[in-house]
Parts: sequence; structure tokens; C-alpha cells
Amino acid sequence: TGTAWSSPPFGWQNSRSLTPSRLPLRAWPPKPHPVHTSRHRLPACHPLKADKPMRVLITDRAWPDVLIEEDVLKHIGAQVVDAESQPNSSLVELARDVDAIAACWAPVSHEMLDAAPSCRVVSRFGIGLDNIPIDECTRRGIVVSYVPDYCIPEVADHTIALLLGLLRNIVFLDQQIKQGVYDLSAAPSMS
Repeated sequence: TGTAWSSPPFGWQNSRSLTPSRLPLRAWPPKPHPVHTSRHRLPACHPLKADKPMRVLITDRAWPDVLIEEDVLKHIGAQVVDAESQPNSSLVELARDVDAIAACWAPVSHEMLDAAPSCRVVSRFGIGLDNIPIDECTRRGIVVSYVPDYCIPEVADHTIALLLGLLRNIVFLDQQIKQGVYDLSAAPSMS
């Protein structure tokens, strides 16, 4: 019988390496990784120094501020570096000596990783990992994480709405109305 992991296994950073079909029985979904606080012992692969606070770079975001991120990360003594609040700085400059990088859409470049030799985690605020160099992160021993179930109901709703719009010629008829034409027979067949 399978058991659930208490921490992410090696290879977790490769989105194709860890799927439900490749896991032992009862191992999916994996248990969440415990928050690193003074109560928890950090693994040897995470050489954090007590004399300097952990720094987390947030490259971009779809929300107005980073107050929630700061509130969550303050419990481990981490400092948030918000790239959007420093528009004249490049991401490479801001990535200098950070311990973690969190990105929404901004590409995480090899230069950013070079500027952050102590980086141990690159996290994506979303599903896709096309803006993160997974192979390079794996080579450097950097764990890559993402939110695999982000926005799934919204995407499903949008897909149904688009299908209904195609089925009922919504866009075509909308354009006709805007041009002052009201002729339902001009629309393509709805069958």
C-alpha cells in the first residue's frame, strides 16, 4: 500500500514527472509541505542563514498590492521584494541574492537565476510553467512549484460561454446590430 509524502519528492519541479497515474496508491494529492518556521528543521538543501532575512521576489501580479504575501511571509521572517513597486529596476537587478522567486506572467530568465545563487524556489502564480526554465532550475537544484487547479471553473465557464456564442452567432449578430443592420437571416446557419 502507498503512503502520502510528508514533503515533496525529488523531481517535483518537473510538472510531467509527478502525475496521479505515476504515484503509489493513496499518495495523490500529496500532503502540503510544512511551513518553514523555527519549529521545523530545514532540509540540508536549503542553506538559510539566520543572520539575514529570506528575500522573496514577486516579479509581477494581477492584484493591486502584495499585502497578503507580506502577511503570509512575515511568519518566517521573509522580506518581499515587489518588482511592480520599483518600475525603474530590472528583474535581474531585483533578483540579486533573493531566496525565492514568484512569478505570474513575467519570464524567469537564466540571468535572473544567475543573479540569485541562493534561490531555492521558483513559484508560478498559475497553472502553466512556460515562463520558467524548468530544466535550468532542475540543474541548479531549485524547486519549481505552481497552482495546478488555479481558475479551472472560470476556464470551464468561459469555454461554455464561447461555445454558446458560436452556436447562436452572438459575435456576428452583435457586429450587424452595431452597423445598423437587423437581419437574422443574414447570420450563418445555427444548425
